[in-house]
Amino acid sequence: VGGQAFHGHPRPEALINAGAEELRGHGLPRLKAEALVGVAEAEVEGRLPSAREVEADPWGVASELTRLRGVGRWTAELAVAMVHPLFPVGPTGDLAVRRGLAMILGLDPSGPEAGRVLEELGPHAGLAMYLAALAYEQSKRASRGRARGGGRGSMRGGPRRPR
Repeated sequence: VGGQAFHGHPRPEALINAGAEELRGHGLPRLKAEALVGVAEAEVEGRLPSAREVEADPWGVASELTRLRGVGRWTAELAVAMVHPLFPVGPTGDLAVRRGLAMILGLDPSGPEAGRVLEELGPHAGLAMYLAALAYEQSKRASRGRARGGGRGSMRGGPRRPR
């Protein structure tokens, strides 16, 4: 496109035909390659939930996806968040989400409180997770900037004077 190479997502059939061994030849670890082939097979066989099912029961679909070999809770919740138009689900176990919620609400990032707060937010949970992770990442950047002796947009020691 525009003189640059563009690589789209492979069709499930292409992943199945390639097989895990060929995918490993492209740098994927064995378990990830096997999981990709397994998800592709589930898609071809009609075992993956539809977008309509995701909209109707996002948390249930996330739970269902974890039954696929190699798909953990974080991956399932993020996949649902990417499909659902309102983003009501997100990766509740994500470290940045948990630390952001801890920073904003004063919760223990390793405790169960974050999950309960997100459940109470209902359809706004995904947005809250996104904003919590964003707040945490921004606070990390700000801390690194202060540790280096500069603030946002400054170089070490501030701007240089012309000679």
